[in-house]
Amino acid sequence: MSSNYQVWVRITNFDPKRVAKIEEAAEEVWNFGEWCQREGELIVEGESRLCSEVTESQKARELATAVMKTNGGPCQVEMSFIRMECLPYNVYDYDEDDYDKLVAVQS
Repeated sequence: MSSNYQVWVRITNFDPKRVAKIEEAAEEVWNFGEWCQREGELIVEGESRLCSEVTESQKARELATAVMKTNGGPCQVEMSFIRMECLPYNVYDYDEDDYDKLVAVQS
């Protein structure tokens, strides 16, 4: 059985000339969204699935290895794995019955 995960990644101390290649290498390991580069950081998040044979730590090691190899040397690769099936959540549902109350609050 597989589980759905959200992964957040922050990379620092990388070679700025290798940014595009680092992004490509990371995306071969995980399905990421749009990358953000600012003040010496590369930040990205993405959602994908891990099959039961692969642990979070194995996938994290695979991602860090791909990034560091592509960087051509050591860099900092910080990751947070969030298992989506286990999260508490709140549902908010507004419809036409709420319209007058919502608009009155905004006025």
